Amino acid sequence: MMLPAESHPKWAAVITGELKPEFKYLATKMLLRNLRHVYKAYPTRERMSECIIKLRFFFEENSSNKKVLSDLRSIIKA
Repeated sequence: MMLPAESHPKWAAVITGELKPEFKYLATKMLLRNLRHVYKAYPTRERMSECIIKLRFFFEENSSNKKVLSDLRSIIKA
């Protein structure tokens, strides 16, 4: 499955909490909780970019995990 580009608006929507997909994989939930906390503590464009890079990298590195792919689909389809 192709990952959306870092510039895709759904990444930012997930980090801000505007988009709240149902995740199945605990590591995805934990990472997103952490990224939301980091971003809310200092909500700048640069911080958002850092969070998006980390979230996207997580999906890229775990692309062979079926639960991670399911979580990615829930972002794309939302």
